Amino acid sequence: MRLNSVQKTLFKKALYTSPLMAVPSLSPIMIKYEIPFQIFFYAVLIQSVVVFCLWCFNIGLISISFGNLSEQKENFWRYLISYIFALAVLILVREVLLAWTHTQHFKITFPNKPTIEQRIPYYAFVLSFSLNSVILIIQDLITIREKKAIADLENSQLKLRNAEIINQELKQQIHPHFLFNALNTLKTLIRKEPDLAEDYLIRLSNFLRFSVSTTKANTVRLKDELDMCIDYLEMQKTRFGNTLQYNNKIPNEQYESGFVPIFSIQLLLENAIKHNAMYRNSPLHIELLYEDGRIRVTNNKQERSKDESSTGWGLENLVERYRLLSGDKVIIQADEESFSVSIKVLDYEDCNYRR
Repeated sequence: MRLNSVQKTLFKKALYTSPLMAVPSLSPIMIKYEIPFQIFFYAVLIQSVVVFCLWCFNIGLISISFGNLSEQKENFWRYLISYIFALAVLILVREVLLAWTHTQHFKITFPNKPTIEQRIPYYAFVLSFSLNSVILIIQDLITIREKKAIADLENSQLKLRNAEIINQELKQQIHPHFLFNALNTLKTLIRKEPDLAEDYLIRLSNFLRFSVSTTKANTVRLKDELDMCIDYLEMQKTRFGNTLQYNNKIPNEQYESGFVPIFSIQLLLENAIKHNAMYRNSPLHIELLYEDGRIRVTNNKQERSKDESSTGWGLENLVERYRLLSGDKVIIQADEESFSVSIKVLDYEDCNYRR
């Protein structure tokens, strides 16, 4: 039988809880009859095996189907069968051990050696009920916790897949809007500045190649994202002229430092351009920094009176993507003069931290 994750966890718990449960369950009988310490080890060993058998039986009951019964009725029958089995095992083991102590092969003597008359009639009932109840409580708590963890993981994966679908749609939406402006700029450059038009066309080709080649990716290498962003900024600088200024302060040695969600930095650059006015005497300044494993994009605030139409690549979507991919936060800071967003550079390409 192939064990699932819940059963594997339960078996691990059974291995170390069995002796821990055996010791207190034996203490009353050992104290009452003043059983010598030299047989304590064997008594604990036998009782640990008994408790482990109860654990195994209860773990096995989890995978048994009781037909079309409701969950409440299934639990009732599972508990009933479990308690009956525990009682039968404890009575059997108790009778065997008591019979053995009265044979001539049992050489150890002690002051209050139990006789048939001294047996407590309800001791097996109490012991079996107590041990099995503890096992069932621990088992149900672990099962509920594991099922909740699995449900949370599946829910996160579902949300991530949904975010991926949304991102694919947004990629398709961004291209017509971006291409319209890019082709108009290229048309103007071809007539007036052919050499600059060639450079612009190369950058546009690189940008589109990056977008097409990473269609199914959630994350990309930081270097690839930054190279694409420089192409994007240069194209925008060609379009807006000196009213747009940028400064890339990310050291070259950090380019290979990890991964970021695809189009995450480009989104921050696009938002800065889209939501701020640009003037010859007051250009928009964008700065890219690397700080303690994070990329920070900062710009001076010159808010437009009316924003351009949104492509849907909002900060809200980026925050959700980071939460699902790695659990890291997107840090947003704003004051009257500047606006900055900081994102974590991920260590691995697949950074779902719940996996």
